[in-house]
Amino acid sequence: MNRRSVLKKIGGTATVLTVATQPALGGEPAVAQMKELDTSDHSNLDGVTVTLFENGHAKVEMSGTRPADPSEATGYSVRLGELGQNPGARALDRANARVESLPADEVLAQDGVSTETTTGKTGSGSDTASSSDIGTMDHGGNDGEDNYEGGLWVRSEDSADFTLAITEGWIDWTTSGGEADYVDWLWHATACAPGLADWNIDDAGHSYTDWSGDDVEVKFYGDYYDYASGDDSKRTDSYHRLYAYGNPDGSMDWDTTHWYTGEDASGYRFDAGYFSGYDQHAAGHC
Repeated sequence: MNRRSVLKKIGGTATVLTVATQPALGGEPAVAQMKELDTSDHSNLDGVTVTLFENGHAKVEMSGTRPADPSEATGYSVRLGELGQNPGARALDRANARVESLPADEVLAQDGVSTETTTGKTGSGSDTASSSDIGTMDHGGNDGEDNYEGGLWVRSEDSADFTLAITEGWIDWTTSGGEADYVDWLWHATACAPGLADWNIDDAGHSYTDWSGDDVEVKFYGDYYDYASGDDSKRTDSYHRLYAYGNPDGSMDWDTTHWYTGEDASGYRFDAGYFSGYDQHAAGHC
């Protein structure tokens, strides 16, 4: 079972699940509660899952589909309101978690990536599927060759809407005979220094490319951290995981996982969305 089948929307209403004990995020404490948010008012958004851990840390998973011919770039924001700064008070029934569609000026940068980036990393690559990597079934499509492109982004913001970190990943894939047979990728990671905070990149890059029959999956990641007021004992971390699935019809399924840990993990925003092409960047670059 791949991530897409796990994160698809469950009905059209919010569902609350309570989990007694479950390992989380490689060393994180057990899961306290999970909640499926209502995404019925948000086009091309399939599912949003909010997970709260016993120590008050939070994780948000989003999944959606970028159409084959998107009319515009799209973004969504998940806010965990009324959580307070006390992790012990971070009960899900008080969280009032909600998902919002972002306005255009909060999705796309007007002039590309700013040169005022505190720290940034960029990478690229390409891969071609062999006949053993792609399925042998007849998946439909045509006998010609079609080229598509798209991308997705994840952004961390604080409660005052200052951008903390952005991870972006783009893919450019080719299909032939209804199967994906080539992909290019680009990724960009940005850490910011809004106000008194000074965010840094711990690690970022392209994780893997996987061929699964008629599509291609590419994973990107970005790990960021900050020390509050220069105190090394008060570190906060932000983690981004981005999964892009290029389909033979030109649509792009996507999943993102976004979580915070550490001193100031309460109250931060979880933003994610998709692009139409390589030349677009998320708004809010520092």
